[in-house]
Amino acid sequence: MKNKVLVVVFAVAATAVWAFSSNPPDGYTGAPGEGLCTSCHGGAAPNSGPGRLVIEGFPPQYTPGAVYKVTINLSDPDARSWGFEATVKGNPPGTLRIVDMDRTQLSTARTGAQYVKQTSRGLSVGASGSTSWSFEWVAPDGGSGPVVLYAVGNAANGNGSASGDRIYTANATSEPVSVVRKPGDLDGDGRISISDVIIALRIAIGIRPATPDEISAADVAPKPGIGGRAYGDGSVNVGDVIRILRRAVGLEPDPWP
Repeated sequence: MKNKVLVVVFAVAATAVWAFSSNPPDGYTGAPGEGLCTSCHGGAAPNSGPGRLVIEGFPPQYTPGAVYKVTINLSDPDARSWGFEATVKGNPPGTLRIVDMDRTQLSTARTGAQYVKQTSRGLSVGASGSTSWSFEWVAPDGGSGPVVLYAVGNAANGNGSASGDRIYTANATSEPVSVVRKPGDLDGDGRISISDVIIALRIAIGIRPATPDEISAADVAPKPGIGGRAYGDGSVNVGDVIRILRRAVGLEPDPWP
């Protein structure tokens, strides 16, 4: 009877390992408030093995709305099976997109956070030395502030269990490109359009944080201004949104503001 119980336990454990290898659970990237794969794999401290995890293509500075190809490179001389998970944190973090549906997949947690990870083919079983995975990151709107990409890699020994695996971590920070914005031009594209109206509205109702240069660009009402200003009152509100909208649809001609 004891032997039967051991067989069942082993079978359940093996099934769980295989399920996680083809679809890792969300929330194990080492980002603030998240765990790491070491809770199930290996047992050694992260980054204590002879390999490394490297993030390529995540820009030190991002252009609002731009698309970047990101590559996760994982190496370890003893590994024979490979896995990873990555997420981006920010306010907002932008959007992750899959470019290799055969080797990578995307999931969304209840919190709305996106995670990109390997598929069963993305394990590259039998490959020695190193492997890599690629995906795209769409940068958030202009002036959204810094964002951080967190990634974790599992360099597994391929023994079919979670023992003896090595976990590696890395992260990379990207700041928005500094843009000199003219009044009303919140997205920094050199013109005033509905895109600027939407950004101003989100700032005005408090669902989007704003940088000082965005506040300066959005503060165009009233005219004449308050406190000796030619226009504006030092804050972003519905009055600013309406004035930017009027400019965007041609109801306020030059000179402006």
